[in-house]
Amino acid sequence: MSLSTDERWRLAQTEGPASEVGYLLVDASGTTFGFGRVRGDEPLGCRLAGRTVVDVALSPTGLGHWIATADGDVVCVGDSPSHGNASDLALAAPIVAIAALSSGLGYWLISSDGGVFAFGGARFHGSAGGEPLAQPIVDVAPSPSGDGYWLVSADGGVFTFGAVQFYGSAGGLGLESPVIAAASTPTGEGYWIATAAGDVLTFGDAIYFGAPTDLAGGTDDPVIGMSASRFSFGYWVATAGGSVHAFGDTYFLGNAPPGSIVDPVVAFDAVPAT
Repeated sequence: MSLSTDERWRLAQTEGPASEVGYLLVDASGTTFGFGRVRGDEPLGCRLAGRTVVDVALSPTGLGHWIATADGDVVCVGDSPSHGNASDLALAAPIVAIAALSSGLGYWLISSDGGVFAFGGARFHGSAGGEPLAQPIVDVAPSPSGDGYWLVSADGGVFTFGAVQFYGSAGGLGLESPVIAAASTPTGEGYWIATAAGDVLTFGDAIYFGAPTDLAGGTDDPVIGMSASRFSFGYWVATAGGSVHAFGDTYFLGNAPPGSIVDPVVAFDAVPAT
């Protein structure tokens, strides 16, 4: 069911206290920093030794998460069950992103050449693997229902699969900074795209609530990820230095503690109130 702007606004106002929201930062070594209802600080060094962490997806409860590595492995933490991984496949390009179903019953792994690998209850809706891409794929934004997804490339190109619609892209605009992350609106009728420099671009019914580049002095801390609020009246943007910027109706729950970041943060995900 599609909600009107007024209906989404009323729901957003009663979404719940900050204790029902949380987010997770993961650095290149696999060290995790949890905030709000999300648990972090799980020692994962031995499980990730020799692997490159690329992305993270939280379980619906926030009490677990899946960490994806470039070679296709998926490390399961807390209440996040394993649905499989791509580490035994002959990947043509490294994995760059993971996204989970809202139910937690499956997930997708995405490779930089546009390959899509579906596990558990996540359905395969097509891929850009084998297609000529001007720039590599950097992120995936599934629809809320999981009936489709958008793949986003570093130059802002957007590729649609399944039941989702195309609402525009930044491909061909000559962005000064590469695209890093994307997030779907909860209606599935739009999406946000974030660049490394901290710009946020809106498409479809996505509303602009601000960006790190709007902050006083801007930011020289590159953006590494973003996540949307439950009712699309806000989003979080995270940086490599462990900062989290909250825009719109999202709660700010903290940054990585000063001096705690040895390796850059490479992955971010959030759990809005349910």
